[in-house]
Amino acid sequence: MAEWYTRQSKANLAAHIVKQEADLAAARAEIERLAKERDEARAQVTSAYEAAAIRSENYARGAPYNQRASINALANSIRGMTPSYAQAALEAYGREKVREGMRRAADLFQDANHGEHIMSAILAAMEKDADQ
Repeated sequence: MAEWYTRQSKANLAAHIVKQEADLAAARAEIERLAKERDEARAQVTSAYEAAAIRSENYARGAPYNQRASINALANSIRGMTPSYAQAALEAYGREKVREGMRRAADLFQDANHGEHIMSAILAAMEKDADQ
């Protein structure tokens, strides 16, 4: 009886561990998805600040000469208000898109059988960019 109970307990424990590992993997995937979503939102914040600054600069071009300096100062102020975390997210987003483009280019060359050396060069450049 004790042996059966021990086997049953080990089986229940193993099933519980498997379920916990699956739950942990799902939670990690959700965290990764949410982090990516957060970073994209931060990149959009930076883009909005930059768009406002560009609009100010464009407005300054048509403004009377004596108002241009203050309007350009406003554009610089807007850029200065951009949160550093948002700027970093925009830069990371750009690097991710470059890597994604390189990966697609490598896949195209691989699919078209243009030679291993071209695909290897693209992948090496992509890895070099990832290290920086």
